[in-house]
Amino acid sequence: MMDLARPWRPRLSLWLLLLGLGLALAAPAAGAVDREAVYTATVAVEGRSAAARERAAGQGLERVLGRMTGAYEDLGDSPAAALLERPERYLAGYRYQRGDEGQGLRIELRFDDAALRQALGERQVPVWGSYRPPVLAWLAVERGGERRLVGADDTGDRVYEGFQRLAEARALPLSLPLLDLQDRRALGFIDIWGGFDEVVREASARYDPSTVLALALRRDGDGRWRGRWHLLLGEEGHAYRSGPGELEAVMRRGLDEVGRALVRRYAVVPGAHSGEYLRIEVRGLEAATDYVELVRELEGVRGVEGAGVLRASGRRAELRLELGRSRERVLGGLNALQRLELEPPPAEAQGGEGRQARAYRWRG
Repeated sequence: MMDLARPWRPRLSLWLLLLGLGLALAAPAAGAVDREAVYTATVAVEGRSAAARERAAGQGLERVLGRMTGAYEDLGDSPAAALLERPERYLAGYRYQRGDEGQGLRIELRFDDAALRQALGERQVPVWGSYRPPVLAWLAVERGGERRLVGADDTGDRVYEGFQRLAEARALPLSLPLLDLQDRRALGFIDIWGGFDEVVREASARYDPSTVLALALRRDGDGRWRGRWHLLLGEEGHAYRSGPGELEAVMRRGLDEVGRALVRRYAVVPGAHSGEYLRIEVRGLEAATDYVELVRELEGVRGVEGAGVLRASGRRAELRLELGRSRERVLGGLNALQRLELEPPPAEAQGGEGRQARAYRWRG
């Protein structure tokens, strides 16, 4: 049995960075996902034979490719479907595990993200990688004559649990609002159901999100559910309807639409520069919010697939950016940011391939 080792170094999350700096910041649950969430799949398996493992690898790879390309249910005639002909070729590791009572044997499969990106790039398939900007998600429910917002405190609630599980299966990076008194006064079920996007935007402003998802679910008298979805991508707005039907089917259909819209927004065809890195130094960071906003700005640059903090000291931080485009294009994107000002590089800081790390001043 192969060991499910982790050959990559996970990107240091922003919230761990803040903890490491001894900083506290009130915020909703972070929604960013890591590589494991995108490139790992757990599948029920009949036994430990090579044939059973190969069948499971095909099922697992299909799920992973769905997360990467937005084809969650069926790859159809997508060029990505060709990868299913030899799924074990892309398998980086696996391990067997016993499920909960009644679930039987399961296999956890980890796929080689670099190999998958290369194969999809050769086939000109746009890919949404492991960096996924958090989506602020409002969830409102009407059932039994009661209307309410549902959030992280509703663990055990059928709607909340199903919504979270289906989103995680698609590696959608949902971040939940606090649902404190301010939130509940600002937004209600009818605002989402009625499609009042400006009200949703105003209620979301305190979280400064780049993307907002507002979902209202209503249970009819016959027990069937309907959903109205509003996805706000910057200034753009997308509206979807799902149902009537069973709750899981209604949520599944809507989340598929949301996921596909996010893939269209963020996916790029992997190129020759995928997997390269760039080191930069940023000076002039004064407060916890500066770190929050810096990472958000960096990861919003086209071609930056992740920003990992190498070290932070006082008002200075050194970061490693994972690239999906050439260094020159990414540097052009960094230079275009209004809140970063290019400075002479520090003499002691050396980047990869003998190059000095680029230095910037934060203009918060």
